[in-house]
Amino acid sequence: HLPRHQIFWEPRDMVGGDYYFCRGDQDRVFVAVLDCTGHGVPGALMTMIMSANLEASIAEVDSWHPSELLSNINRRARAALGQRQRAQMDGAAEEGSDDGMDASLVLIDRRNRRLQFAGARLPVFVSYAGHDSWICLPAGRPGVGYADTPDDTEWPISETPLEEGMRVALATDGLFDQIGETRAIAYGKARFAQSLGAATGAGLQDNFEETLSRYRQWQGTQTRRDDATLVMFEV
Repeated sequence: HLPRHQIFWEPRDMVGGDYYFCRGDQDRVFVAVLDCTGHGVPGALMTMIMSANLEASIAEVDSWHPSELLSNINRRARAALGQRQRAQMDGAAEEGSDDGMDASLVLIDRRNRRLQFAGARLPVFVSYAGHDSWICLPAGRPGVGYADTPDDTEWPISETPLEEGMRVALATDGLFDQIGETRAIAYGKARFAQSLGAATGAGLQDNFEETLSRYRQWQGTQTRRDDATLVMFEV
């Protein structure tokens, strides 16, 4: 469905909580990146739960509308995990399950020539052909499935015209939050966007490799803090 694409998936441990997904037909392509609670085996178990909720939601939301999918996944996950707010028992606060995910969902609508995006704490980055800069489409603040995210939560939808040659990048916060070797601060979304623009005029693979090269230079000898995923594709 996306012949020109590149994927970087690197869990902090052997397995982790990051998950990427693609589904398409003749008129549309849906791409998602999920960042579930936890690392290692706990994170991997959460990806199994959330990926099942994603598949079920896609079957129910025929339009594949990103915002509606997030809302559907949120309701399903909260029900499956038995999420609840803190309850008072015998004078002490008992905290129940509070797991969930951040997510970035993109729908390529070829028939109507538009790109739709909805995110939960994870933005998406878009670049148009012939431009060196990347636009950051912001995500909604609530996470998906957590105890403090109500069942009726809605995530904002962003829409931009679909153009041949435009590039799209979805990433998890393992890239944004990585501490640097020479400066003990997070890489951040602004530096990540700058790294995307450093080789926009080159081919997609060169653009992708330059982006990861700058990220790794920033990390240096610092320990990986989180699972990290980057999905980049060209329309």
